[in-house]
Amino acid sequence: MKSKSVICLMAFIFVFIIACAGTSEQSGKRQLSDEDLSLNPNEPWTGKWLVNVSEYQDLGDFVLILKQYGNEIKSMDGSDENLKGKVVGNQLKGSFVDSNHNLLHRIDVKMSEDLATFEGKDVVQSVDTSIIRSVRQE
Repeated sequence: MKSKSVICLMAFIFVFIIACAGTSEQSGKRQLSDEDLSLNPNEPWTGKWLVNVSEYQDLGDFVLILKQYGNEIKSMDGSDENLKGKVVGNQLKGSFVDSNHNLLHRIDVKMSEDLATFEGKDVVQSVDTSIIRSVRQE
């Protein structure tokens, strides 16, 4: 009788692990719906952004899916880069980090009045400065 209980418990644990495998919660990010990404003047940084960094860093275009929580910004599932930052007014100061949260480079950007674009500086190790531009994607 005891062995049946152990087998049932092991089966439950196995099913639970399989069900949780691959969920976005494991990566610390969650998937945002189209509604979550729609323009909200109270969270103007939330959305899907097509980003371009000037030719000096050879990054090309990439996608950022950002979520604004008060004055904090985090990239979400579907982003090509991992960004964390803080908002003051129409300005975002943040950092691109690797999967171990090591600093790759910093940004200092300003949102346009129409909330459709942002632009500013991208700095790598306080040496190379590039222009970063982004356009909101619908």
